[in-house]
Amino acid sequence: MADIRKSRLFGASSIGFFGVGKTTLALVNLLKKWNTCAKITLRSEQYVNRSALPEGINARILDGARAFDSPYEELLVCSPSVRRERRELSPFIVSGTHLTSDCELFFEICNKPTLAVTGSDGKSTTVTLAHKILTSAGSSSMLIGNIGVPMLPTVGCSDAYVCELSSFNLHYLKASFKRAAVTNITPNHLNFHGTMEEYTEAKLSLLRSADEPIVFDDGDLLSDYAKASPVYAICSYTRDWRELSKSYGADVIYTVSGGYIMRCGERLIPISAFASPSENLIKNFTVAAALTEGLCGAEDLMRVAGEFSGLPHRAECFLRVDGKEFVNSSIDTSPARSVTTIKAQSRPTVVMLGGRGKGVSYAPLREALIGRARLAVLFGEDRLLIKEAIGDSVPCISVEGFIEGVECALSVLGEGEVLLLSPAATSYDEFSSFEERGNLFKKIITEHYS
Repeated sequence: MADIRKSRLFGASSIGFFGVGKTTLALVNLLKKWNTCAKITLRSEQYVNRSALPEGINARILDGARAFDSPYEELLVCSPSVRRERRELSPFIVSGTHLTSDCELFFEICNKPTLAVTGSDGKSTTVTLAHKILTSAGSSSMLIGNIGVPMLPTVGCSDAYVCELSSFNLHYLKASFKRAAVTNITPNHLNFHGTMEEYTEAKLSLLRSADEPIVFDDGDLLSDYAKASPVYAICSYTRDWRELSKSYGADVIYTVSGGYIMRCGERLIPISAFASPSENLIKNFTVAAALTEGLCGAEDLMRVAGEFSGLPHRAECFLRVDGKEFVNSSIDTSPARSVTTIKAQSRPTVVMLGGRGKGVSYAPLREALIGRARLAVLFGEDRLLIKEAIGDSVPCISVEGFIEGVECALSVLGEGEVLLLSPAATSYDEFSSFEERGNLFKKIITEHYS
């Protein structure tokens, strides 16, 4: 097992943390556990809630306008969404501060096999499925990364890891993986990356770092990559395995045909065996099966298929009452993801759209709304941009805040209709996370009908 004390986090005499979120607090607790003598500084452009900090931590706090004052740290651990090229961080680099992250610190010392997943959509579901499949097969693994589990504190705690990585993580990461998969690539996080080219490169860098790359083939970018580079496995929802086997030199091919998930042209799992046989879940399952290829049996795949019905906040139908249906898909923080969710609705829909954007065009929403949504309730920071993008494709009501938006949607929802939260934007104008937004959505509606 790797010794966590070999991490440079424990060798530094002065450590700064830029961004004070869940991962930072986990690492600060780790330092406290090992009684480090390092001087600790917490830096944040937002106000730091002192009462939320671990008890007994003696840390200097520089927040708000003071976030970049007095660069002196030997090590600065940055939140994933921090762009390290920004002008304010130049004095740190000039003074010799090493910029890193929880993810980079983990991979510097982890010596256990890691199965990694990235993609614009489906990352969390895919890694969760892979972890459940391995657990069903009796394998010891831990689920870590962008799904919400800080990474460095888990070093030495498992014989294998299943890791979700964002484009933020991958932009600066240098690491090697046993297997890695990309679920898809659609426009996202352009407010961080600036260009689609840089965003795509961050995603594809994961495949280049893997001994056994896995590609979901139904997107042009990934198809082009697989044709130009060796891949271990190809997964597809629409293409036949014979066609795929002629195009690629993959060892394993997973497809969906005739009501079955197929492995190299042979029936593997009937779609009827799934607890929640949605198109998105089936796609993610094929990638999870490829990730765990040779590490489990067909019975393990079948068991997980029959037990797993999806993660919260992902097209989550949480209430049916008075002929109405309520769906929480707060995870839909990009237009591409909302398009998929909206197109999956089969009943007249009132859809809630809004929040803070990522620099991505909302134009794709227009076609998805036509003929599917009866009404769009627009809320939050980007409501006017969304209205401009969707034009007259659907009648709209525009409100300022999220709570007002939910109450408005409830007041106009008719019998036999669906109220869908699929924001197409992040929650950061009003909330700390998409989970907080989704939980409030469910709370307001559940209380309304209680």
